[in-house]
Amino acid sequence: MRIAQADSTQEFAGITNFSRLKEVDLNETPTMQNRRLRERLDALTKTVELGRRYFPHCSDVLDKFLNEESTDPIFLETGTPEDQQVKRMRFSELREDVRKAFTKDKAAVAAIASSASSSSSPRCRRPNRKSR
Repeated sequence: MRIAQADSTQEFAGITNFSRLKEVDLNETPTMQNRRLRERLDALTKTVELGRRYFPHCSDVLDKFLNEESTDPIFLETGTPEDQQVKRMRFSELREDVRKAFTKDKAAVAAIASSASSSSSPRCRRPNRKSR
């Protein structure tokens, strides 16, 4: 969060700040409102981009979930007990898919880190030859 500067947005600044009610500045100009909202949008966009960069498998799983029709808020809020059971099962599947994707992302980062450390270490050293 610190890397993406998302802590500059009030939603991500922390629980103590989030629990406080937001004060409204009635003297704030529309230009200032737009600038403030644009800064929040930029910070959140950067957070999403970094998440996609460092967790591509997780991003794919979440994108697939969000593209399903069943993520419509009306669908999630209504339904019979059988529907609720199906939703709970789908949530469990999603949680497991994200867990697997996160494991893949961690393995990919570890592989990159190990290859970077091995490539930076000297492979072969020639012995120093003295001229007589």
